[in-house]
Amino acid sequence: MNFTIRTEGSVPLKILVKANRIVESGKVRWRKTQRDSQLKSCRITDCFRLIRMNNSSILLLMDHKHYNRYLSA
Repeated sequence: MNFTIRTEGSVPLKILVKANRIVESGKVRWRKTQRDSQLKSCRITDCFRLIRMNNSSILLLMDHKHYNRYLSA
């Protein structure tokens, strides 16, 4: 499946490249979130997460500040 990565907030280019590498390799470890069953997340680094909603082909890359907003919404 071809994925498109969109960023939210300030994501450095280095992190975006790392996320692209992980997605292209196919070794993404999706975990269901406890607060929202339709969200799946993958940890890219300690501060950045990749989110997949409703098995969509559009992935969101964001820092933990924006990630917490998605969980609480």
